[in-house]
Amino acid sequence: MEGDRLHVGIQVTNRGSAAAHQVTVEAEALEERFESRIQTRIDPSGSRKFDFSKSFPSSLRGSFPLTVLVRFQDSAGYPFSALTCTTFVIRERGDAGLATASDPLTIKDKGEVQFQILNESSSSRRIEAKLVLPNEFSSEKPETHISLPAGGKETLSFQIRNISAIHGAKYPVFLIQQYELNGVTRTIVPNVLVTVASNQNWLRKTKWHWAGGFLVAAAFFIFSKTGANIRK
Repeated sequence: MEGDRLHVGIQVTNRGSAAAHQVTVEAEALEERFESRIQTRIDPSGSRKFDFSKSFPSSLRGSFPLTVLVRFQDSAGYPFSALTCTTFVIRERGDAGLATASDPLTIKDKGEVQFQILNESSSSRRIEAKLVLPNEFSSEKPETHISLPAGGKETLSFQIRNISAIHGAKYPVFLIQQYELNGVTRTIVPNVLVTVASNQNWLRKTKWHWAGGFLVAAAFFIFSKTGANIRK
């Protein structure tokens, strides 16, 4: 049964010094994935807006995750991705009662991302957790669930592998945490920064290609603006 509609507007701005080629945007919300079919080029200081829309049942209430992945290439065809994740509210706001802490991580080929989760509420919570990664990384087991009593703490650990991340670059990694209580969904999305250890010999050989590509990749993450609103 259709009810209201979720409208998502994503503006991507290239603040780098080189053009981004074959730009596509993928968004995921309310268990549905949307992808722009047009592959476009965005020159330095240029912008492009992408819009998605989805209907949802009128019974939905609470906060929900919105994930946005931008894929693009440099002039040599080297692929990059930029990831961001946020939350939006349908009808009912509220504190999830969860606190999460994590430490930045530096890896070369693989590593372990950890999140310390605290249930600050006065009752137990069954939490679904999902690790969200840019295309440059992978994880064999990105999803799990835990039950936390009131005041309980637990550390979640995820093994990640470097597939194509640039040496010396920094990438945000997100952990979507959700639970349902009395028909209302609560979501928080903390993140941790993963740095790829530098390889000096590799950097010297490819410094111009690396510098141009990294500026574009960083700009896409920092300056991408994501908005969501609910309309009748």
